[in-house]
Amino acid sequence: GGKIINGGYFSTADEAALAYARHIGPEASAREVERDKGLTSAEALAIAEAEGLFLERANNMTGYAFVTYDTKGHHAGRPYRLQIKGRGKSSKTLRTGTFYTVEEAALEAARYFATAGSDAPNK
Repeated sequence: GGKIINGGYFSTADEAALAYARHIGPEASAREVERDKGLTSAEALAIAEAEGLFLERANNMTGYAFVTYDTKGHHAGRPYRLQIKGRGKSSKTLRTGTFYTVEEAALEAARYFATAGSDAPNK
């Protein structure tokens, strides 16, 4: 686990974000911005093709296996949710996340299965 640091109390989210960015420094801040912007549909599809991954289609609202759409808006800006559960009675969650595009979520699922091998869970 990581170290917990109390950075203080702030009146706005912007003030807190600025304090955090100053704490981690400009290089780390730039990396986080780049990482957090997500992928466009075209970028995710191009990456899947380049990595030789198959984005599994499904007959559901999103069109992709293991991907749902957050209709309640719990994850502002990241409405697509990936949830992969294991087999058996415990069926613990193996992979989860929220994404900007449905293709980005499907890419994460494909990457998971590419490394999970024969332990692919039930849909």
